[in-house]
Amino acid sequence: MLALQLAAVSYSRADEGVPLTKLKLEKAALEKQLSEVNAQIETIQAGQGVNWLGMKLVDPTEELMKEYGLMEKYRGPIIVKVEDNSFFPPNMVPTAGCAFWIVEHPVRGFMLNQENKEKAPSFRPRSVRELAEALLACTVTPEEYEEIYNKTVQQAREHAEALKDKPVERERWLKIAESKVPESEVGKYICRVVYNYPETKRRGTMTTYLRMTKADLDGLRAYLAK
Repeated sequence: MLALQLAAVSYSRADEGVPLTKLKLEKAALEKQLSEVNAQIETIQAGQGVNWLGMKLVDPTEELMKEYGLMEKYRGPIIVKVEDNSFFPPNMVPTAGCAFWIVEHPVRGFMLNQENKEKAPSFRPRSVRELAEALLACTVTPEEYEEIYNKTVQQAREHAEALKDKPVERERWLKIAESKVPESEVGKYICRVVYNYPETKRRGTMTTYLRMTKADLDGLRAYLAK
């Protein structure tokens, strides 16, 4: 229908003396209709989102970006529903309208371990598919995560020993040196993520970790294989 309407506005009509103003009005009407059609397409696409890791995710459409008040510079896969918050640490669970911004190797979130941070991957996915790819590229096994944690603890202890003349700072580092992998992260496949809050809820970002199982990662691989 839209194609037929566009075809009706031909050069021959200009030859017949159709006023320019009328042509502009017809153009504006067609553009409005096209905008409405695009909005309908985006709504349908949003309803066809994917479900994994306890979330329903969709690609960032213009309609949804506007609806949630998300900024273009942080454009990324949008969470339209959270069904299982156990994948995130307490008080760090996203809400509907949050959008993934950064996905990276968990070592980037640790103090020290500087030599490993420079080599650690970091991505800014622009679609649900890119998000799945980034998660698979940045997630570490339970053993790798424990190794990162233990190395940081050891470095913190060594750092504390060099601060004997600064007791307050030394005490702070000693506390870090005494920490252990949180029980909720033991045996989990870990990835560091940053998401944006929708303007309609609050402003800002949240940096946290996704805690997954091997089966969850296999699900991502199956999604990418489609």
